[in-house]
Amino acid sequence: GNDGSAREGEAITRASRVSMGKVVEPLLPSLAASCARVHASAVAAASDYLHVHRRHVYLTPSLFCTYLEDVKAVFSDKWSSLQRTGADLSDALSNLEMASHHVDSMRAELQGKEAKLHEAEQRTAQLLNSITACTGLVEKKRKVVGGWSDTVADQRVQLRQLEMAVDETLSPVVPLLDDAAAAIRLITPREG
Repeated sequence: GNDGSAREGEAITRASRVSMGKVVEPLLPSLAASCARVHASAVAAASDYLHVHRRHVYLTPSLFCTYLEDVKAVFSDKWSSLQRTGADLSDALSNLEMASHHVDSMRAELQGKEAKLHEAEQRTAQLLNSITACTGLVEKKRKVVGGWSDTVADQRVQLRQLEMAVDETLSPVVPLLDDAAAAIRLITPREG
């Protein structure tokens, strides 16, 4: 009786562990305990019923048949309950297995995204290094151009000073040149 059902429970437990994997394994002790409680409940109900109705069983064949029908009804009810519980547990285990697969796929997807993020971080670091290097080159060029700009500004000042000196030197001669140009315009060629 109890040894056979205990062995069957252990066999079911082993088979379940193999098929359901790591997700279900922690739940199996409570599943075995639940099945054992259902079995114990059915045995206790049958034992109580037998104890209560034992003296009436052998009074008449009709009572004996009624007793057997009642026992059959109790066991049928318990068997149906056990089958429903088993079906519910099977559905729950299937859902857990499906959830385990979803978790595994999500974990793989997350690892892929983490790899992409790591790659993006490396590219960002490389871009920052390139930008820093380019900024340094731009600063050097800006200093060179700034030096050229200063040189050009100095040369512009020198040219302006030279222009002012030339204007100052030529300013007394300009009225004479204007008079000479006017005199040249007054000269008419001879025909001849």
